[in-house]
Amino acid sequence: EVVNDLARSQRIELLMDANKRLVGYKVRSAQALQIARKVAELSTEEQAVYHAVKEAGNQGARSSQIRFRTRVPSAAKDLKKLESLGLIRLVKGIQGQKGGGLLYMLAGLEPSKDVSGGSWYKDGQFQFDRIAAARQAVTTYLGEYRVPIASADIMQALGSTHSLLTEELDQILGILELDGLVKQANGGYWLVRPVMDAPPVPTWCNCPCGNCSLLDRCRPGSKVCPERCQYIKDWLDQVEW
Repeated sequence: EVVNDLARSQRIELLMDANKRLVGYKVRSAQALQIARKVAELSTEEQAVYHAVKEAGNQGARSSQIRFRTRVPSAAKDLKKLESLGLIRLVKGIQGQKGGGLLYMLAGLEPSKDVSGGSWYKDGQFQFDRIAAARQAVTTYLGEYRVPIASADIMQALGSTHSLLTEELDQILGILELDGLVKQANGGYWLVRPVMDAPPVPTWCNCPCGNCSLLDRCRPGSKVCPERCQYIKDWLDQVEW
């Protein structure tokens, strides 16, 4: 009798197995009790719509899917009422992806990464500008050092100012490493600095005499001599005086 009274007052939740057999009880928290009492006041059709949304979990469901699953003609209107009661909410999935668009799920749930796209997405849109800003911040920071920097130190320096999560920083570092802009060494990351162009070699250093196999026989006025050397002539034609 006590259990029935608690169940009728929504203070406990009846736990059922896959065959709808009672396997236990769960005491509801104050928030869960408030939600349960709101649901208990709904009409039969509204409750069917609510439970369809609940079954969709953090994957969510579109209005058309809920109407199809419940066979409730007024599903669209019922969804609006449930939303106004704070029982469910509307989230925006990744645009252009199957299952994306506007989805309904319980108000207390966070959408899965399959739906939201993860932290690099906002309202279904990929945040290219945020990625670019994070890349720039990491490369600029690493450029200030000549030794490998641990990712934890990078996180401590940039995490709060750029609203980066540890997972996001790891992804940025991974992308920079694939792009050949950073490398891992000694448990940290360091910036790959571009190789500076070598200074131009003075023209006189290219004189063919230095590599000539006949150098030991070359004498002024002899058969092999600088005056008649075609290599020297070609080189002198290229020299900027």
